[in-house]
Amino acid sequence: MTSRDNQERGRLAPAPESFLDADLVDEIHLGGVNTARRQLLKGALAAATATAIAPIHAADDPDILTLPSWSRTLGKPVVTTPYGQPSPLKLR
Repeated sequence: MTSRDNQERGRLAPAPESFLDADLVDEIHLGGVNTARRQLLKGALAAATATAIAPIHAADDPDILTLPSWSRTLGKPVVTTPYGQPSPLKLR
């Protein structure tokens, strides 16, 4: 690959080396990662796994595979109840 190919595809930039605060680096070095953050990451992983597995179980559900008749037909046309007419529930 030539330098011209790199220019056409995009410019590579080095990763920033000092994007973390020095105090945070020292805190992590001495005390490790915060347990609350670790729990958050575990929960996020569990949610992502459940989301990935859900379509596998949903494919077996007959209620998803067979659509009810009311979902395959159109409803009443708009002109059935003209605009400005009171609701049947309002007559009570």
